Amino acid sequence: MKREVAVKLSKGINILAFLLLGCLACVTFMIMSQTAESNSITVDVAKYQSEKESKVVMEMRMMTLEMRNLQKEVGILRDTIGKK
Repeated sequence: MKREVAVKLSKGINILAFLLLGCLACVTFMIMSQTAESNSITVDVAKYQSEKESKVVMEMRMMTLEMRNLQKEVGILRDTIGKK
């Protein structure tokens, strides 16, 4: 009798362990799915920011070149005015 109860209890514990293991696997897959989506969003945001930053860098370079050209023109004007 005791042995039968012990066997039934052991089977019950095994079933419970399998159910918990299955639940743990489901939760793990759900977390992995959410993490993958989060990583995808992070990559998209990083890509957008890098494109935006590259545009800002290009504009800064163009402004720097314009400033240099203006400085050259001002220098030429000063030389011209200084000669007269």
